[in-house]
Amino acid sequence: MNYEKISLYIGHLFFIGLISAAFILFKERLFAFDTAYYTFHVLNYAEYFIKHNRFISYLTQWVLLTGLKHQWPLAFTLSLFSASFYIWFYAIYILLVHYYKNIFGGMFLLLSLVLTMRYKFFAAISEITFALCLSGALIILVDHFWKVKRIKPIDVCIFILFGIGILGSHLAVLFPLGIALLSLFIARKAYYDFQNWIWPVLLGFIFLLKYIGVQSDDYEAGKLAVLQEADLIKDLILNFSNYTIADILKNYLLEEYLPILLVFFLLMGLLIYRKLYGVTLLLILGVFVWLGINAMVYSYLKDHILIMVDGYLALLGPLLALPIYLLMTDVSFAEGGKKILLLTAVGLLFFSGFQMLDKRKFFKQRLDNIEQTAQLNEDCEQKKWIISNAQFDWKKMWYPYELPHEALLLSALNGREHCYTFYANVDSPADASYLKTNGFLQFNHASPIESIGGYYFHLPEATYCIVDTISW
Repeated sequence: MNYEKISLYIGHLFFIGLISAAFILFKERLFAFDTAYYTFHVLNYAEYFIKHNRFISYLTQWVLLTGLKHQWPLAFTLSLFSASFYIWFYAIYILLVHYYKNIFGGMFLLLSLVLTMRYKFFAAISEITFALCLSGALIILVDHFWKVKRIKPIDVCIFILFGIGILGSHLAVLFPLGIALLSLFIARKAYYDFQNWIWPVLLGFIFLLKYIGVQSDDYEAGKLAVLQEADLIKDLILNFSNYTIADILKNYLLEEYLPILLVFFLLMGLLIYRKLYGVTLLLILGVFVWLGINAMVYSYLKDHILIMVDGYLALLGPLLALPIYLLMTDVSFAEGGKKILLLTAVGLLFFSGFQMLDKRKFFKQRLDNIEQTAQLNEDCEQKKWIISNAQFDWKKMWYPYELPHEALLLSALNGREHCYTFYANVDSPADASYLKTNGFLQFNHASPIESIGGYYFHLPEATYCIVDTISW
C-alpha cells in the first residue's frame, strides 16, 4: 500500500476544500469581531492595518487594497481576501511535499491546522492560524536539516523567511512550537551531532526577539502579566470549578477533542512501548501546561464566549499531531500499523473539518440577527441605529464592540446606497454626548468618524436612531 501517495492525494484535496470553504463562507469569516474591524479599516482608509507588530498581515491585506484600487465587486474582493489565507497555507504545503519530498510532513502541517481549529476558522485575520502553519512548517524544515548532509542556501533562506513570519505573527505559538521541536529533537536523537544544535538555537533566538518585542505592546504584555499573578494561580488551583473557563475546557475536551485525545494518549502508550520516554513525558506535559495557561489567561470569562479561548486551544494542534508524524516517518514501524495510523489520521481530519465548519451556524445566525433587526427598524431613514446595553444579548451575539463594522460590511454587499450600521452602547451612559454625532460611531468613548464614504461605503451625515425592536 502506497501510504505516501494516499496521504498526498488527501492533503491536496483537503486544502482545496479549505480554500473553497474560505472563498464561499467569506461573510461568516470576515463579518465578525476583529476581522470586521480590520477589513473595514483597510477598505475605508485604503491602507494596511497592522496591530501589535503582527506584520504577517501584509501577506493578505494587499488583496483588499488591490480590489479597492481596481474597483472589483465587494463580494468578489472579500471572497478572494478570505481565501488568500488558505492559499498561502496551501503554498507552504506544496513546498513541503513537492520540494522537500516530505509527504507526511505535509500531513503533519494539515493536522496541525485542522485538528483543534473550531470557531477560529471564522476569524480570518487571526494571526494564530498563520502562526500554526508557520510553526508546523518550521518543525518539518528543521527535521529535514537534521537528515541531510548538505544544506542548500535556498533552504536557509526559507528557514529565515519562516522565522521572520513567526516574529510577525502571534506570541502564543512559541510554546507549542518549542515543545514540539524539543520532542522531535529527542525522538531523532539529534543532540549527538553538534551541527544539529544550530537550528534550535536560531529558533531560540527568534523566540527571544519575539518576547522582547511584545514588551513594548500593552496588549501582549498584559497577556504575559496574567501568567505571573500568584494569587490567581492559587485561586485557580483551589477553586477551579468555580470558574467559567473550567466548564469551557471540559466541554472542549469532551465534545470537540475527545476522539483526537483518545488517539493521542493511545499513541503515547505506543511511544512508551518503543521506549521514547522523554518524548512521551514532554508531549503530555506540554498539553497539560497549555491547558493550564489557557485557564489562567481566560479566567476572566463569565460566559461561554469562545472566539478567543478557541484560538489559544487551536495551538494544541502541533502537539497532538506530532506522534502521528513520528510514527509515520519511522522506518521500523510496522506496515500494518502505518495503514491503521493513516486511516486514523484521515478520520480525525474529516471529524475536525466537520466540527470546524459546523461552527458556521453560530456566525450565520449573528448575521441573520443583524439583517432582521435592520428590517424591523426601516422607519429610521438614516439607517443608523443605537442598541442599548439592556438590549444586547452577549450569549447570542458575543462581543458587541465591532457591531458597527459588521453591519456596515454586511449591508454594503447590496451596494453603497444600502449601507446601514448598528452601535451597541454597552459601556457608556445612555446620554453620553458623543452619541449625538452626525458621523460614524465605532467604539465606546472613541471619537466618531466624521463621515463614511469611498467606493464601497456610504452613510448619511445624520444622528442615530434608538432601536426599539431587535430580532434576538
